[in-house]
Amino acid sequence: MYSNGSPIGIRTAVCTVCGKTHETNEILIHKNLKNVFPSSGKAKPDHYELCEEHRKLFNDEYLALVGIDPEKSEFGPEDVILPSNAHRTGHVVHMRRKAFLGVFNVPNPVDSKGNDLPFVFVEDAVINHVQKLAKEAEEAEETN
Repeated sequence: MYSNGSPIGIRTAVCTVCGKTHETNEILIHKNLKNVFPSSGKAKPDHYELCEEHRKLFNDEYLALVGIDPEKSEFGPEDVILPSNAHRTGHVVHMRRKAFLGVFNVPNPVDSKGNDLPFVFVEDAVINHVQKLAKEAEEAEETN
């Protein structure tokens, strides 16, 4: 408990794509008005949620490919990696979802309710491959 804290705080989250902490649009108020939040007013991140930049890209039909080190990441049942168990490399590339599905022979990444996921975890080699394909396409366009 924070003796110089506040009973009111701003909820913060961690972006599932970039891993940065950001404020959400939620105000937290302790029901007994105890000073449980730091004096800065920002609560510790308690969930994952896209930041504004990556929410916009997702809404524009982009899928984020987030680089991870599979040797240092923790896999769960059915080889699923939760954001909290992913060892991120810092490499991220965005592709149109349609392009991703055309390049890779995989099903559309969805959650358990069938909603499109905004990101997939991949090895850096996949990101390097995507960047190589994009560069080749750009060079081919320039020569035409």
